[in-house]
Amino acid sequence: MATFPKEEGKIFTFGQKMSSGLKANSDIFPALPVNPLDLDNALNTYVAKRDAADAAQSTAAQAIVEKQTALQALADKIKSNTRYAEQAVNYDDTKLKTIGWGGRKEPTPLAKPGQAFRLVATEQGADWIELRWEKPIDGGKVAAYEIRCRDGAAMGSGSSWPPPHPRKPR
Repeated sequence: MATFPKEEGKIFTFGQKMSSGLKANSDIFPALPVNPLDLDNALNTYVAKRDAADAAQSTAAQAIVEKQTALQALADKIKSNTRYAEQAVNYDDTKLKTIGWGGRKEPTPLAKPGQAFRLVATEQGADWIELRWEKPIDGGKVAAYEIRCRDGAAMGSGSSWPPPHPRKPR
């Protein structure tokens, strides 16, 4: 059994085929609920509305491009004035607030990260070493790692530093 099409183009094509088929076979289908001329009018109305929608969509797309261009030009002008104002008042927050802007915020230092753990040497050569560790589970974001060297004899073979500690439960 055939299924009714769901896509716009396929519905339109089906309507065209039905109209031409009904006109050619009026003896097979004598008492139609919608005659082929009314179907043709509906097809023509659809084509006109589809074309109008396409034209409107094209016009809207062009209007959006023009709007974005105007917005970018506006943003560039505002940024230029903002840079000038910041330098003119030496980033004074109270003076910049008069134009709806604010001065620079004081930099906030990063919180100290926790200690990396389960540090192990995965590979080692005569003058190089490859290390692997797990990131800290507490503290702030890690900006850099500092690696300090210990004498290998003091640690013993196969040991890791610092000693592993359990992860916090999630």
